[in-house]
Amino acid sequence: MEYHLLKGVVEELGSILPGARVDRVYEGADRELLIAYRDRRKSRVLLFASAGPFSRIHLVTRKPPAAASLSPFTQYLRSRLPGAKILYAALLGDDRIVEMAFGTADEEYRLIFEVFGSMPTLLLTDRSGRILALSRQRPPDARSMRILLPGLIYEAPAPAGSGKKGSGFVIPVAGAASSGTGQALVNRDAEVFYERALQDRSREVLGKKLAGTIAAALRKTQRRVSALTGDSERAEQADEYRLAGELIHANLNVIRKGEERVELTGYDGSRRTIVLDGRLSPARNAEQYFKKFKKAKAGLAIIAARLEQSQQELSQLTALDQQLRTAAGDAALRQVNDCLASLRIGSDRARGAGKKGAGKGGGTEPFRRYLLAGWEILVGRSAAGNDYITTKLARPADLWMHAEGMPGSHVLVRNPSDRDVPPEVFSRAAGLAAYYSKGRGAGKVPVTYTFAKYVRKPKGAKPGLVVLSQRATIMAAPAGDEE
Repeated sequence: MEYHLLKGVVEELGSILPGARVDRVYEGADRELLIAYRDRRKSRVLLFASAGPFSRIHLVTRKPPAAASLSPFTQYLRSRLPGAKILYAALLGDDRIVEMAFGTADEEYRLIFEVFGSMPTLLLTDRSGRILALSRQRPPDARSMRILLPGLIYEAPAPAGSGKKGSGFVIPVAGAASSGTGQALVNRDAEVFYERALQDRSREVLGKKLAGTIAAALRKTQRRVSALTGDSERAEQADEYRLAGELIHANLNVIRKGEERVELTGYDGSRRTIVLDGRLSPARNAEQYFKKFKKAKAGLAIIAARLEQSQQELSQLTALDQQLRTAAGDAALRQVNDCLASLRIGSDRARGAGKKGAGKGGGTEPFRRYLLAGWEILVGRSAAGNDYITTKLARPADLWMHAEGMPGSHVLVRNPSDRDVPPEVFSRAAGLAAYYSKGRGAGKVPVTYTFAKYVRKPKGAKPGLVVLSQRATIMAAPAGDEE
């Protein structure tokens, strides 16, 4: 805390604190020490921040949220200071060391705050200066001969000089002492200044975090697009496999077992060299090529769907990267953060749901993913996973399913192009909805289906609970396997 600002704050505290009594000692969520006191029937709160980027002391008009647990130092102060009268507040010498005295019927305590260095320290002593408790102990080490430990007599460090110390910034203050109405003017200016400084820092930290997350996701998605493009080019050899199988099959009478290469005339009259497995008969070689054809053809559809999805994600990430570069203000950053969460990138909520609902495969996504004939089917792993795919990922034209009248997974058939869902995809999704439900052991399970635009989560409802404005039901046999 800059010296001149600290001096103004403490001078003002010295004029308004004496005679007030401590009501309560507690700790803020960011580990600030907070002392509530009563002065002229009015309650005020004094803040001591010795952790984080801005060490400081000043009165606050807005109390920080309380921490879930107290540090040992705060617990010690809580056992000693409530009910004590504040005797004075002052700077020790010409340095950034604040001393406050508290008196009880039996004892006098001094709270000392060393507001300097990389490790600002709060400590409590008795009237003789013996250290009773510290926020941060300082045992002997090679870098410093100064020791701060309970039981020792406190000795202030040698003065570092005059009021020229500090970070160099000076904020405009309304006055050096409280007004006639009892309002703490310098303290209020300090509170406003640090609130803005903390908001600016928080915004900067979030911006850097989002930039790093987007950059990493862009690199990963670009690698995936490149790999899938290569896979797609290789899978396009499917027609070559089919042609080879047909030519072998048409020339079974001229191909001898044991040959590893043969030249055959294609349908267009050109000569083609076809590689054979000499251990197999010509008919078996033809079968092998037909199998390669079917596998490549099926793979091509899956690869095409994944490639399209990855290219869309790459486009969205590129747009988010540009949006972040021009983002100004908290609302703009939150919008980028929410968009990343909807893409399941850098989302703590999505990761948490995945850990809670991970299935046997140990996946980290909050849902299972299936691909069939270029269509993507998502199956929630848990109530949180159901909530995520239904409220975060679903689009109006997506097909939504759930086992009727019993607990189970939400199933979503993604339909970005708003096409008719093929019967085999519809049947597969219904089988998954039946399989991932309490009716798994039955021969047939009633499955409700509708478009996602007719699915709504009531306000305040538990995860996974939805209402449907339109629906239809079919009977489906449970059918599930590994993704």
